[in-house]
Amino acid sequence: MYIEEEMGSRIRQIRKARNLTQKELARQLGVSDRHISAVETGREKPGLDMLIGLCDAFRVTPDYLLLGSMHDDVPRDITDRLRLCDEGQLAFVAKMIDAITEAPAWPAPGIIRVETKSGWQSISKYRIVCVEAIQKDVMVHTTRRCIASRHPLGFWEQTLTDPQFFRPHRSFIVNFSYVTGYDQQLIELRGGREKAYMARRRYRDFHQAYSSWLKK
Repeated sequence: MYIEEEMGSRIRQIRKARNLTQKELARQLGVSDRHISAVETGREKPGLDMLIGLCDAFRVTPDYLLLGSMHDDVPRDITDRLRLCDEGQLAFVAKMIDAITEAPAWPAPGIIRVETKSGWQSISKYRIVCVEAIQKDVMVHTTRRCIASRHPLGFWEQTLTDPQFFRPHRSFIVNFSYVTGYDQQLIELRGGREKAYMARRRYRDFHQAYSSWLKK
């Protein structure tokens, strides 16, 4: 429990330093403010999605949240030169670092970097229930939250190439892991909590691909 309390304390300190309330942070992460409170007091552990979201929101590395230490491999000549900078120069350097760290990076296996209107987010592809195109908007439905992606549906079709993903309709890509029923018009996901359209001409291919996936 000591580790959870230490981590919760760091999360609370950073949140307050960012002038965020528990409700505001909860809204960013797609969780309840009660869960934020429980994590900050060490009564509950943050899941993988929440840990990734916290790192994105706070711009820190996971080792800092978990252990309280940041990687210290910055060359000394760089830190020495930073000490010679005045406030204006340091502010400029900070902006440059922000521009670099907010750019898409090579993600860990299974993690996808998603550009949204509010910045970049990291999500696990295994938690993606479906991707839906609504006119010009593309919504990524996960088991935890719904994310408005700036990437077109074509990007997601090229990214989600695992056998568990299938495009049954021009407006949808679904994850077989969450399929609980289907017919020639609709696909039921997560027991009916979400649904996707089925194009009739894609029904046979969907049925074959889904049956094949179930056998693996």
